[in-house]
Amino acid sequence: PRLTAVVHAAGVFDAGVVGEIEPERLERVFAPKVTAVEHLDELTRELVPDLDAFLAYSSVSGVFLGAGTGSYGAANACMDGLLARRRAAGFPARSLAWGLWEQTTG
Repeated sequence: PRLTAVVHAAGVFDAGVVGEIEPERLERVFAPKVTAVEHLDELTRELVPDLDAFLAYSSVSGVFLGAGTGSYGAANACMDGLLARRRAAGFPARSLAWGLWEQTTG
């Protein structure tokens, strides 16, 4: 059998505290994460049952990270929610959240 999958691994990080992020900066971060996943969701619904997997790389920032990751964290949390909604509708969907890239002590 042939495996058919969609893998979404795009993202843009733009540091900023939530109260100080301008709409343009927020859109810059949301476009490759949320808007792209929305489009892929729409375009692949007709592929079921031939689509075996729909994977998107997310980030732990959707759950926790320090100050300055407001737009990035929000974009990842929104994308995770979109994938949960897709899965609840009976379509293949998995969000793979990356953990921290580097551990520091101090």
